[in-house]
Amino acid sequence: MGYNVKMHRITIKNVRFSRKSGMIREKESKEKVDKMVLSQIMQLLTGVFEGLLGIPLFGGIYIIGSGYTPLFVMLVLHIITLVLASRDRRWIAGSVLGIITSIIGFIPIVGMVLHWLTSIVLIISVFQSRRY
Repeated sequence: MGYNVKMHRITIKNVRFSRKSGMIREKESKEKVDKMVLSQIMQLLTGVFEGLLGIPLFGGIYIIGSGYTPLFVMLVLHIITLVLASRDRRWIAGSVLGIITSIIGFIPIVGMVLHWLTSIVLIISVFQSRRY
């Protein structure tokens, strides 16, 4: 645990204390990394879930047997992922495609193909660099 005293500030690892304002806060770069990781995790999770829903017989039986509830849950998850990804300036195409898939995914063959496409786009977007 090292202490560095510079210009009226004491720094302990990732916590900063300013004598002028008397406030304790975390470094901003650490906070940005946490946000970026959260949006990538959500993109990966929604991509994997879309891939599972796109399995030819299993996905259809699961969606119909559950009363189309998984499509609504995926719609909510895609909206959350869209907000997180746009906040972190990441690619949002997968989330937008996921919202479209959740809305028209009840059509049997079309829904399966859209689940595949959405899964691929979301997993690729996890590994893309920032949008801008």
